[in-house]
Amino acid sequence: MATIEVINVTLIEPKLKHPTIFNRFDELVSGESFMIDNDHDPKPLYYELIGERGNIFSWEYIEKGPERWTVIITKNSDNSVIESSTTISETDVKKAEFLKSIGAQFKCGDSTPSDKYEYFPISASQDMNKWQLDYLVNHLINTHHAYMISTIRVVEGLTKEVADHHGENCPELVRLSQYSISFYENLLSHIEKMETIVKPTLDFLTSKKSGNENGEVLPNILEKTISNMQKDNIVIAEDLAYFKRLTKNYSAPADACNSHSYLYQKLSEFDADLQLYIYAENDILFPKALALEKELSK
Repeated sequence: MATIEVINVTLIEPKLKHPTIFNRFDELVSGESFMIDNDHDPKPLYYELIGERGNIFSWEYIEKGPERWTVIITKNSDNSVIESSTTISETDVKKAEFLKSIGAQFKCGDSTPSDKYEYFPISASQDMNKWQLDYLVNHLINTHHAYMISTIRVVEGLTKEVADHHGENCPELVRLSQYSISFYENLLSHIEKMETIVKPTLDFLTSKKSGNENGEVLPNILEKTISNMQKDNIVIAEDLAYFKRLTKNYSAPADACNSHSYLYQKLSEFDADLQLYIYAENDILFPKALALEKELSK
């Protein structure tokens, strides 16, 4: 088996990371591959490649965090590409075209979130209405998204494990395990909309307002996405309410094992953070974003 070249992205100067990968991609002949090794999800690069080179490659995650992300990038062969989980979907092609049309920079973070944004839970004592829009969206992404994704990794497998061991005596665990799969998928999809559509659009709009962007602001770019995300939040809140009823407000039985008790503890923490996150989106971020879009599209 041929050895595949590995590019350690963490060793490349930040401003040269994407140009280096693009140069290597352009050197590939049809059917050739290389691997990138990074310390965060290189999804912005994925959309930039689609936007700049088109649907001419496959993208296969080998490792997806939490410490390392490795991806094999293969230039399509001259023959028709066989559909698989690594090929580019039509949805992603349209998303990349949209991001390019609004001037998104596709920049990956050059440091960990905690380097720039200190994590603190959202609370009623924090008046987020006074926060700058760009700070608010970065806070939600760099702190709460990171927390939600890491927690999902823990509780998803733990829920199944506890259900497998104790489901016969606690049938609510089986229902929790079955129902939570689609819940986490929907939540991760919601997170992706924020990171790949809402944030790049807001970056463009805030830059436009400050006079650093000359591109035209098209009306209602955000309206449809935010409408869909508001519907997502209704479903998410309903699912959380169901989980609380199912688990009696995350109260483990007196004779519950340590794993069972720990699972309910993590779910209770997750529920509290997610409820506050939904509030931040629906009541603060979305109205501010739509108002800015309306102001600049006049």
